[in-house]
Amino acid sequence: MSSVAGSFDSDRNVGK
Repeated sequence: MSSVAGSFDSDRNVGK
């Protein structure tokens, strides 16, 4: 997980 704000959207996009 990158950041608190990027953990739900950004991290999921990268994990996909």
